[in-house]
Amino acid sequence: MEYNSESEFRLVIEDLKQNNACSDAMTVFDRCSDKTLGQAVDILISSENNSWIIWFFKKCRKILDIETRKRLLFAIGDEPAVMFRLFISIDDLTDEEDEILEGVFKGKLPTAEEELKIGEVERNKKE
Repeated sequence: MEYNSESEFRLVIEDLKQNNACSDAMTVFDRCSDKTLGQAVDILISSENNSWIIWFFKKCRKILDIETRKRLLFAIGDEPAVMFRLFISIDDLTDEEDEILEGVFKGKLPTAEEELKIGEVERNKKE
């Protein structure tokens, strides 16, 4: 199932629970159970708690539509090291998501970028 901004957030919560989401996360997300996914993402973004935004993106990306995924990535903001870690660790990013992440870290992490280029650091996503 792929959820979009109009989907009931309670359905996303049910998926999270079925996939053994941590109880701390469920405490945070249960507060939005009467919202749509778009409204819940708005609340999450307005909290400015990047760790929950990152957690939600990583845990739910496979069940979210691309527009919601992009909103979450843009909300993480200008954190080059975080974006680089997402870039190398997630194996199912779209080309568009790659561009978003690279746009934040390119030119700001020369050592990490060089390690990636020469193969000392490898991406989980295979080209």
